[in-house]
Amino acid sequence: EALSQAAPGSTIIVYGGVYPENLEITKSVNLAGVASEDGTKPVINTQKGNYGVHISGSDVTFEGFKVNGNAVCAVLVSGDNCNILNNDIEETPLGLTLYSSAGTTVARNTISGHRVGIYIDDSVDCAVYLNDFENIVNGKSVSRSIRWSTNDLVYGYEGNSFTSTLGNFWNDYYGESNPEKSGVGSKPYD
Repeated sequence: EALSQAAPGSTIIVYGGVYPENLEITKSVNLAGVASEDGTKPVINTQKGNYGVHISGSDVTFEGFKVNGNAVCAVLVSGDNCNILNNDIEETPLGLTLYSSAGTTVARNTISGHRVGIYIDDSVDCAVYLNDFENIVNGKSVSRSIRWSTNDLVYGYEGNSFTSTLGNFWNDYYGESNPEKSGVGSKPYD
């Protein structure tokens, strides 16, 4: 109900609990999940249907949730300039879809237990980085202008400091660490 009454640009805070519903986000809002004292994120337990959370509005931030349940796709983004951040997207046939989206960022999510973790089609200038993918097929994209890593940033690994771009963790990546032993793979993920 808060979502339908919110003015564009509003921030809606959602506290820990289980919410058995499918969401349609059609306007610019910040939907922020706040974990309970034990660290449990608010859970959107999707119901049967094509998608659990559909973000068709532009300039939406969806952050801090656990999304699972019975929808075919847990999260579908068709709006532009959206941010999908710090979520646990779990155990639906399709985890996250970017369809006809421009300028969307997907970062610091755990996307696991799906047949396909992320699917991207007809989308431009989107960025997908610093996510943890653990699925049968982790990613599939038929869009060409997707950035799969950060810009250069400083990070620490095994007590050392490095400057590099960082991509995603892919559970089926078998490349070796680069010669600098920086924790970054030596070849791109295919």
